[in-house]
Amino acid sequence: MPTPTQTTAQEANYYFRTAIPWFGLPPETFTGTEFWRHSEARSHLRAIYALDPALAMRVAGFSWVQDGIYGTDIHVLRLLRQLVDVAPEEAGLVIGYPWLSDEITEHESWGMEHLLDIAERDEVLGANIAVAPWIADGISESDAQTIGIIFGMLEEQGFLVEQILELPWVTDGLTEAELGQLQTLADAANEDPALAFNLLPEMLQSEGN
Repeated sequence: MPTPTQTTAQEANYYFRTAIPWFGLPPETFTGTEFWRHSEARSHLRAIYALDPALAMRVAGFSWVQDGIYGTDIHVLRLLRQLVDVAPEEAGLVIGYPWLSDEITEHESWGMEHLLDIAERDEVLGANIAVAPWIADGISESDAQTIGIIFGMLEEQGFLVEQILELPWVTDGLTEAELGQLQTLADAANEDPALAFNLLPEMLQSEGN
């Protein structure tokens, strides 16, 4: 990721100090983990600004950024920074999702954290999942579980993940029954990768329920 130039960093600092209430507060305002979360958040915001000032300005306007960085907010900022770097067009789409601009729900935080985990192992795959149609309208509990299962398979059964994402009943979001199908496939892959690979043709013909 490019390092912001001194001029760009100065521009970013000036903008964020005027746009985000907490950005320019003195360090002693924050204690314990709050200090480190807000310090890291400043770094991510500056990096996004260096790559795309317009996207950074949109992120700065999100209510959960305005209110301060709490809980898992920092995971979302990390993912956005990474997406802007490796997949700027996809990042623009994600930052435009209405659900991302308001308070992040527990399921959305969990799902975004898993997306970050995936992106750290495979940046392109993480970006592709982030712009999937079933992510665009918000991350539900089943969506978050889907992302978690995919992450769980990535390390040991990575050869299956891309094919799983092409399953027709996965691309449009999973129902509870379809989530069970995916978990069955993941369990089979853990026990016998060859068996899971052989199950894929049948699942390609399946509606997932």
